[in-house]
This record gives sequence, structure tokens and C-alpha cells, in this order.
Amino acid sequence: MKNGKCTKCGSIGLTPEKKARIQGTEGLMMISCTQCRFVELYVPDVNEKSKQKRNLWLIHLSIWGSMLAIIFLTVVAR
Repeated sequence: MKNGKCTKCGSIGLTPEKKARIQGTEGLMMISCTQCRFVELYVPDVNEKSKQKRNLWLIHLSIWGSMLAIIFLTVVAR
């Protein structure tokens, strides 16, 4: 279904890819058809994995940056 079409019914109505939450598996992605509800699990390729890692780093940087800014503003305000 990575080509934008359901392999079961041929519909182009697909959900966005998201991480599959299956116990004991890591790195699986899931995509499903909105018409027939067929679900496909796949292992992301190298480009998708690097994009996920980059997004995770950006989230961590923004959280730590916000925390440091709050601490800095608190100390300066005294």
C-alpha cells in the first residue's frame, strides 16, 4: 500500500502511516485502507528511519530548550 493504493480492494483512501503498537516488535509501521479496513504492517526503509530519528531529536531539543529558557528567565527575574 506504500504506492498509495489498497492491495485488497484498490481504493486510494488510506490512513497516514503510523507506528504499530504491537508488543515485542519494534520499528513496524502500519497503514490501513479506509474502505475495506485492510491493514498492512511494514518495516520502514532507511529514509523513513532517518526522518523518525530527526523528528525525535527535534522534539528532545525543543523540550530541553524550553526548560532551559524557563530556568534562565527565573534566575534573571530575581
